[in-house]
Amino acid sequence: MNINIIELQHEDGYWDADWFPDIKFFDSFNGLELVKKANEIYAEGLGEEERTSAEMLKNWCKDEKDLAELVKQLQDDYIDEEELENFETIEDFMYEDEGYFLDEIFKGDTRIIEDFFQANDLEFTTVGYSPWSYVLYAKDLKHSYVNDIYEGWNFFNIATLDAQGDVIDSAGFVYLGDNSYTLEDAVKDNFGIEDFFLVDNEESEYIDHKKVNKISHVEYSFEVI
Repeated sequence: MNINIIELQHEDGYWDADWFPDIKFFDSFNGLELVKKANEIYAEGLGEEERTSAEMLKNWCKDEKDLAELVKQLQDDYIDEEELENFETIEDFMYEDEGYFLDEIFKGDTRIIEDFFQANDLEFTTVGYSPWSYVLYAKDLKHSYVNDIYEGWNFFNIATLDAQGDVIDSAGFVYLGDNSYTLEDAVKDNFGIEDFFLVDNEESEYIDHKKVNKISHVEYSFEVI
């Protein structure tokens, strides 16, 4: 009887975070670096135009009144009265010293930074536990997916086997950590197979699908010594 047999194995190979242009992991940051990483995501990950710091600050301010209040606060805190005519817009501050004034606006407050990037179609948060990392990513991605990439979880190699247990074909780096894309979807997309048995192993333990046991048969031959 010919049956389709599928085996799952954890994807243990190393992958570089640069494979994901819409995700940026980092251990520390300043305002200028964050804007640079955001623009890498816009350009390389989303195929969009880059945004200047001034444009992003305007998106963050909900209206012209909020923007005017931000400019007034910066004037009051950092600019001498005789220089005010040179600092009348948010562009003036970014032109003078973009990195410094971004840091003064953010104040290292992750809640402010999170709100700032949400207004600019990105998510800023942390992933992992020990170790952990800051991350900036496109807003249409799920946090669980980004965390799995960082931790190396829920990525699999899927193989089709013959009756002797030998690999016929395989597909690597398949993500199955989201119920919106199932093992059945992956097998159909990669191999065109809709009806199959799943090898019962550690990787498939919690997957509800009809299964087979993989039984090893050992044969010996002898030679004269």
